[in-house]
Amino acid sequence: MAIRYPFLIFILCYFTFPFSGLAQTAEEMPEAPAISLFTFLQQQDSVPLLKIETDWGLLLKNKLQEEYQPVTLSFTGPDGRETTVECRMRARGNTRKKVCTIPPVKIKIPKKQLKALGFNSSNDLKLVLPCQGGRFDQDCLLREEMAYRLYELIHPVHLRTKVIRLQHWEGQAESHDFLAFLVEDEEEFEDRLGGKIINRGRIRYAGLDREAYLRMVFFQYMIANTDWGIQNRHNLETIKVPGYERLIAVPYDFDYAGMVGTSYAIPHESMPIKSVTDRHFRGESITKEEVRKMRAFFLEHKAAVLQHCDSMPFFHKRAGRQTRKFVEEFFDELENERRLIRKLCK
Repeated sequence: MAIRYPFLIFILCYFTFPFSGLAQTAEEMPEAPAISLFTFLQQQDSVPLLKIETDWGLLLKNKLQEEYQPVTLSFTGPDGRETTVECRMRARGNTRKKVCTIPPVKIKIPKKQLKALGFNSSNDLKLVLPCQGGRFDQDCLLREEMAYRLYELIHPVHLRTKVIRLQHWEGQAESHDFLAFLVEDEEEFEDRLGGKIINRGRIRYAGLDREAYLRMVFFQYMIANTDWGIQNRHNLETIKVPGYERLIAVPYDFDYAGMVGTSYAIPHESMPIKSVTDRHFRGESITKEEVRKMRAFFLEHKAAVLQHCDSMPFFHKRAGRQTRKFVEEFFDELENERRLIRKLCK
């Protein structure tokens, strides 16, 4: 039986249009560069609908092998009409493909088809799906997507996401209808920032932009996420971006965060905590002055962070209240500067 969630997520978008006192003809105007399919979907105010027709039984059977299989993808195109493309899809994700009934997926679209539709050649779509499909898992998924958007408030170098409505089809029978979210692909992330992801060699703390590192580790502390690592780049992208002398560490995959609250999340045995909802600070060699600086920064952003929490349309009102309360506890901890310094500067 199909499960439907008829609500919209509203995002305010601001556009600045350049003005020139000199009129230009159509021939003189430079042609705007084509955007990607991801960006087209991500910029929509409403929740886009994606339809996927494939052999879901085969996908689940082969999810550990991550083998591509044929898939038909449908969505509303720039002309307002339903557009259908033939592409390939596979399961992805290290832990989730093992513990979740429905794994995250990656869709690869032929570049020729994208070009014919007026998009650029960025042809990968990364989709995060609810682990099991129930309302609890949908709330967890929305909290994880919210974590990505909260990080947008913390640092300008971040990965973009977009909540979408997904329909699974097998032949003529609709099998599932739920929410999922898109995560910006690595190649598009690089192109958007004009940067280069560094995924080889050992990362040293001295090679990271210190301000970005501090904001990242305090953010991870805010959402109670310990499932990341600098040296092995675990759940971190390290990217060289114009305007920064050192690498920027950008977090992703927040399903083990205490704020998200998935049923399968447990702390790694090396962590001195019993539950992922217990906050554990993983910053290295943080000085008292840096704690004071980050304390001031996050308190300055408190109102915006809590506003994001309040704007999330969770399926259960209790889930929304719990999420806000969890984040508020972080800000309550920031209020006592002396205690915070004693705790974090070890």
